[in-house]
Amino acid sequence: MSRIQTTTIGTRPTPIEVPPLRFLIMDAPRQVTELLSAGIALHDMEYADGQSPPKDIIDQWLKLVEKTFFANASDSAKSCIAVHCVAGLGRAPVMVALALIEFAGMDPVEAVSLIRRHRRGAINEKQLLYLEGYKKSFKSAGGASCCVIS
Repeated sequence: MSRIQTTTIGTRPTPIEVPPLRFLIMDAPRQVTELLSAGIALHDMEYADGQSPPKDIIDQWLKLVEKTFFANASDSAKSCIAVHCVAGLGRAPVMVALALIEFAGMDPVEAVSLIRRHRRGAINEKQLLYLEGYKKSFKSAGGASCCVIS
């Protein structure tokens, strides 16, 4: 694995952890074939640089986060999602912020602050405004339990 870290990844990945959520924010990997041969699954969720993600990308992302950290509790403790964009400062941190808002119950400003504390320069002004206005909307595919009080 150390060979992958030194040859495939440019700048140092930034870990963001709010149990059970574990992410690595990084710039674009150089040798995707090395990642695949190491058993790392890749999911393409492209959207325009400097922008906020469209709803279909958000839904796809949140389903992946749910599946990774909540579908199989025994595997979630060792799971981690590496998220990348070109420089690891815009799109990737926005996706992690969305997961923190949806699954860790964080306020958008709190999520951005956590990410920026560990990855300087993350999330531009336009993306910050988007996140500040973001409302939780993810509906669990597994039919999350709820409480009805009458």
